[in-house]
Amino acid sequence: MSKLGTIAFKNQDGHTYDFSIFQMDAEFKPGHGGVYIITGRHDDEKHHHGHRVIFIGETDDMSVLMADHPSKQEFEAQNANCCCVHATQDAAARSRIAQELTQKYLTKS
Repeated sequence: MSKLGTIAFKNQDGHTYDFSIFQMDAEFKPGHGGVYIITGRHDDEKHHHGHRVIFIGETDDMSVLMADHPSKQEFEAQNANCCCVHATQDAAARSRIAQELTQKYLTKS
């Protein structure tokens, strides 16, 4: 599994969470949990990478997540090409962070 880089996502209060960026086909070590954000990574006119958030979730085992993800076809249809991961084994923290970021990036106002 080769990390492409890092990206920070902020919740509505401005708290920053750092994520490692991986390609969609990355393989993860068993037993490692985290919050994950599926994105469509693209270059803007100045060749800077931008990420369009497609999906936010959390899991206690990243190794089994992507191969059988129930939304895999939706990810492909939306041209998802990155899985950004904020690693944490704390289930309560994963749930809270995923909820905070979903409210900021995926909730329509």
